[in-house]
Amino acid sequence: MDEYSQLLDSLKGESLRDVAKAVIVVWEDIWDHSDTWVDYPLTDEDMAPLFMRTMGYLVQANDKVIVVASTVDVDHDIMSQVTVLPRGCIKSLTVL
Repeated sequence: MDEYSQLLDSLKGESLRDVAKAVIVVWEDIWDHSDTWVDYPLTDEDMAPLFMRTMGYLVQANDKVIVVASTVDVDHDIMSQVTVLPRGCIKSLTVL
């Protein structure tokens, strides 16, 4: 069983208390230039990818996305500031 399959299996449970795992996710962001007019051609610097870091609780995942919540209330099974990240954008995921 690969690492991703093991992670998916660990997220099966009846409540947030059973599944929530503290994580740091590094992911590649999609961005645009906010200027109205941009010189052509873009420089390599203008096209450099942006890498973001999200820290929170891994609460769900499937073969396409992972779901990270910044705050969880395990006594009431509620969460806030939920981020859904496509698996293709994820560069690393570290369970804390």
